[in-house]
Amino acid sequence: MEDLKAGIAKPMYRAITKPDVTQTPLPRYDLIDLSVYGSMALQFSRGCPFDCEFCDITKLFGRVPRTKTTEQVLAEFNLLYDLGWSGSMFLVDDNFIGNKRDAMRLLPTIAEWQEERDYPFGLYTEASVNIIEIPNMLEAMAAAGFNMTFLGIETPNEEPLVKTSKKQNTSKTESTRDYLLRAVRTIQEHGIEVTAGFIIGLDGDKEFQPHIDFIQEAGIPRSMAGLLTALKNTNLYHRLESEGRLLHESAGNNVSTELNFVPELGRDTLISEYKRVLRELYQPSLRSYFNRCLTMFENLNLLLHIKRRRKPKKISRAELRAFVKSVRYQLFSRRQGLTYFKFLLRVLKRYPHMFAKAVRLAIQGYHFEKVTSQETAVDDFNKTLETEFDTFKQTTSQFVKTQGQRIGEVRDSMQKLLNQAYTQYETIHQDFRCNLNHLLNAFRYLVENYVEVEWNSSSSR
Repeated sequence: MEDLKAGIAKPMYRAITKPDVTQTPLPRYDLIDLSVYGSMALQFSRGCPFDCEFCDITKLFGRVPRTKTTEQVLAEFNLLYDLGWSGSMFLVDDNFIGNKRDAMRLLPTIAEWQEERDYPFGLYTEASVNIIEIPNMLEAMAAAGFNMTFLGIETPNEEPLVKTSKKQNTSKTESTRDYLLRAVRTIQEHGIEVTAGFIIGLDGDKEFQPHIDFIQEAGIPRSMAGLLTALKNTNLYHRLESEGRLLHESAGNNVSTELNFVPELGRDTLISEYKRVLRELYQPSLRSYFNRCLTMFENLNLLLHIKRRRKPKKISRAELRAFVKSVRYQLFSRRQGLTYFKFLLRVLKRYPHMFAKAVRLAIQGYHFEKVTSQETAVDDFNKTLETEFDTFKQTTSQFVKTQGQRIGEVRDSMQKLLNQAYTQYETIHQDFRCNLNHLLNAFRYLVENYVEVEWNSSSSR
């Protein structure tokens, strides 16, 4: 501020040490309309003790996790509670158990706070797989009201995990796959749902059917499979740069089909496999997704949370409206209707206490299928433009050579090609067209310019 006042402000300032999170003020939750949010967010810690090659968390926040005091966290809980918030609460820590001592110090106090108010907040967070190795951690999290945690599983194969410096996902006493499966089951048995991230494209990963099989067997409905991307300043970024495999900086979108590096498998093979994984996990019918939900219900000890509450959780009007919409869009859907009906029927028969959760998962599945199908459609569109343009060039060149002055037929062929491109473009949801409009205009320019060049060349001959 002093530099700014003096007119000598620098473009960037870097602190010598990481900020002390115990000095952070209360978030201004009072400035937002809580009614338009599905979840609130709160941070307990920053940093992670691990140093996975692809991750930029340690570059941003360091490897020594810094935590807020118990009093700070409770003050934020109280603020939201007093503002009338009730529902999901995301502890946005990149690794909630990074400082396991402080996490264990916090949890009993949260449990006491939640119990006094009959558990108004459903907590969820992110953690590393070694959570199952910490004595009493899962019990303490369940008692505090945690009902979900995100794990960075990445791959069930050991070689790529070792190569990417994620040995904490492996075990010396059992296979990596068995260890990861045991971790998921252990967490589920404590009434905590596991969501997980999987990376497609790590060096050493050559087949991806094991990813699909693991996700299905483990019962992880909400599985985020994304292409590997080399984020700036990560160890992966520097390694690929030194190997001459870095193409450009990442946009940070790990659900797109863009690669910013040269993969071991080759781009086309990797992209094809990535799209196959997405299509298998989130089929139009959601059959495999609903099967994962049922597998999770078989192992998820949700009764632990139900028994802790003094009063049953009420279904809100928003949830009722969502259920009605779900029936409308899914039950009467040609693609999902039958699988949706069978799924809810099985839940009612086997796990009636999980019916509300089943409806929420069904709605989320509908969204996931839409997003994944649109992402793959965008890549299909890009490929179609490339292929169709190459074909058009070949046929037009031959046509001009053999048909001489019949340019009208060439233009008809051009217009047909452009109409086909626009028709495919219209099938993609507008939310996913952000970069396609420019691409489509460029395609039109290339086609029209090519026809003009060919025509002028033919005329001069």
